Amino acid sequence: MYCMAFHCPKEIQVTWTVLENSGKRVTVEDHGAPSNEESEQLLSDYEVRTGQSQRDGLYNAVSSLTFTPTGSRNRNMTITCSFLCDGKTRKKSVKWSLDSDSCPQLDDIIVPCLVHGREAKLQCEIRRYFPNNLEVKWLRRDADRPDLYELSSDDKYKILEMDVTQDPDKTYSCTASLIVSISAKTDQGSEFICRVKHPTLSTYVERCTGELKVAGIPVIQSNVQDDNIIVLEVDRLYTEDLVLTWEEANNEHGPYKMIKDKNITTTRTENSDGSFKIISKCDVSYVLLEIKDRYFKATVEHSALKSPEEIIFYNKGCFEKLFKKEKLSLERVPKTITKSNNDLKSVDGSVNPV
Repeated sequence: MYCMAFHCPKEIQVTWTVLENSGKRVTVEDHGAPSNEESEQLLSDYEVRTGQSQRDGLYNAVSSLTFTPTGSRNRNMTITCSFLCDGKTRKKSVKWSLDSDSCPQLDDIIVPCLVHGREAKLQCEIRRYFPNNLEVKWLRRDADRPDLYELSSDDKYKILEMDVTQDPDKTYSCTASLIVSISAKTDQGSEFICRVKHPTLSTYVERCTGELKVAGIPVIQSNVQDDNIIVLEVDRLYTEDLVLTWEEANNEHGPYKMIKDKNITTTRTENSDGSFKIISKCDVSYVLLEIKDRYFKATVEHSALKSPEEIIFYNKGCFEKLFKKEKLSLERVPKTITKSNNDLKSVDGSVNPV
């Protein structure tokens, strides 16, 4: 803010007085220090600069008061500039308030399709703020946990530098961006928050993504085909790090040994959404003539699973099968679902079969 005085017979002394919204009064002399010996904080909040010139024996002065608005403190202020010259004082007072239209306006965070093993960019547009003095933080809340923690750039996160533009109405706009390396293990159900502070605000404002849903968590199904072929389907895959093994044993708890590759066939099918499905078939007809119980175990390992998935089938041997040469009667061993993988959901919200 500026105030001017002209044609004074002697040098001019300038004093600025600020009556803040809280009722607190601050007086600043033209040498820049608060006259009532306020704290150093006030010295940095308000600064006065005065220049004087002389012409034809008369003095002219131009004085400025500079400060950074800080929310409710600087709303509805009264600012007074006083000129003292030759024992006479002239004052000029104005009402000043922050314009609520200059507060930052946040759009909802744009969340793209989140796929395990890929990067995703989260974006929050911030508009119509003034002055250009914005503080932006990205925070995270893990699934089923209430605590927030601030993020910084590292191997998993990249916080991009904001490109600020000034609009025709002199307000500013920018886009806050966070790049995340998506992992189904750690990001499923988590939330990200964009938090903004600005001098026009008495507290921060923020936007939240809501609970994230991550694609690329394997959906596992199994069945028996032609009475002697175990079929395992692993669908919704986006990454190539699937490990699938077939083993057999004489009892449910092993020890298990690997089934020969000649008994296993594997095919791959591409899906329209960019994912793919693996179908693995294990032919166990070679145990038709055995009289012992036989257990067959398929183990699925993938980076999106919190722990490997095991599926066990068994054939209960008997003499009748030996002499009559009946077909295998394969049944699936019941399994208690572990909480870790039961919590993992596919992108459409269904629980992964086990």
